[in-house]
Amino acid sequence: MAEREMTNKEMVEQLQNMGVENVNPNATKEVLKKMLAEHTPQAGPASSENPPTQEETKQEEPTGTVSEPAPASDTAQILAAIQGLATSVDGLNKRVTRMETGGKNDFMNEMKEADVEAASESKKDADPRIVSIVEEILGVDFGVEIIPNPNAPGFQFSVLVPKRLSPIPGSTRPVLDPETGAYKKDPKTGEVVEEDYWPGDKRSRAVGSRDSFDLVRDHCNRVRAHIVTYYEKLKKPLPEFKLR
Repeated sequence: MAEREMTNKEMVEQLQNMGVENVNPNATKEVLKKMLAEHTPQAGPASSENPPTQEETKQEEPTGTVSEPAPASDTAQILAAIQGLATSVDGLNKRVTRMETGGKNDFMNEMKEADVEAASESKKDADPRIVSIVEEILGVDFGVEIIPNPNAPGFQFSVLVPKRLSPIPGSTRPVLDPETGAYKKDPKTGEVVEEDYWPGDKRSRAVGSRDSFDLVRDHCNRVRAHIVTYYEKLKKPLPEFKLR
């Protein structure tokens, strides 16, 4: 059975154990794989202390037979067959890995760098302690929104769930023409032009005091539990959160 593919966290830990400094825990899987390849000693080509001489090689061939190179067309067919076999094996390995892990790695692969960037932008002015709680419980692609109460202590705390883990479906909406303020139309068909649209997924809770970090932690745990419950009801593989 194929070996389980290492997670980002496992690759980061292995690099650190190898003495590699300044490993970015938020690096993509491809970058971490490349770093592992660069820092893993490669075995040299196998060699023989006493390689066979040309005469010995000739003697090993059966008497009365002559080795001839395969025609170019046959060679191309052989290479194509080998490539097809490698593709089939690779696909089988991926299916076996998906069965062994319950498909959890699929969620990690589906994480969008754009979501991470948007989440980082939303956390710029947030309390670092709140950001740390969100990233430790939910992940780096979850955003934060904090709206202070105008006439009382505390604030409205919202977790912004990335689309990959949200039950809210995407949709479309008409595109407005900034010059006319009317809906933009296709010049050929005259139909209203539409664009892909996702309204977002905001999970909010009122926090009565600015020091109520326990309430923030509790809300993050509730959001995580709701997401997991949603996937369990659909009998889908449980999501893997991109934790910090």
